[in-house]
Amino acid sequence: MLEVSQVALENDFYMVDIPFLIEKKISMVQSERFLRLQTLIAANNRTMEDKDYKVFSNNLLPQEMKEKVEKEMNTFNREKFEMLRNMQG
Repeated sequence: MLEVSQVALENDFYMVDIPFLIEKKISMVQSERFLRLQTLIAANNRTMEDKDYKVFSNNLLPQEMKEKVEKEMNTFNREKFEMLRNMQG
């Protein structure tokens, strides 16, 4: 994950630094994925077939986030519905 050898990890890093470095690495990977997605959108998805693009876009979000979004989309919130209704008139 950190792209260093086990020896370098044991000798060059403090244990308290490792969670921070892993978090930073994950953030870098996510930003690279986001940039790739922006490129695909800008190119009007001409670089991938539809099936491949769906697989790519589904892999952008972590599974926990997908489940959370799906759960929120499937639940009906009466309060939010009433707020929307009041906004419309």
